Amino acid sequence: MLQHSHLVTIDEQLDAYIEAQSQEIAPEIEIDSTQDRDFGELYRVWHGSYLLGTFYQALDGLWMIQSNHNDSPIRCNTAAEAHLLIQRLLDYWLPTQ
Repeated sequence: MLQHSHLVTIDEQLDAYIEAQSQEIAPEIEIDSTQDRDFGELYRVWHGSYLLGTFYQALDGLWMIQSNHNDSPIRCNTAAEAHLLIQRLLDYWLPTQ
């Protein structure tokens, strides 16, 4: 039970952190989430109506980041690593004009 409440806290921290960072890095970036049958809570990164990529926490506890520009997901050990990587990927994910 303690582990479950710990995961909720991490999810809440992740939501708050990403929202704050997305407003600082690129206000046109929006992050939402949906409940996915296979992945559980699936976070989606949008630039307007363009889906840039998704991320979620796998059953093994690792964070999986999937860019629309890459077929292979990127695995991160912690939510903090995922946060940093998403920040770095935003420049790559943003469509060119």
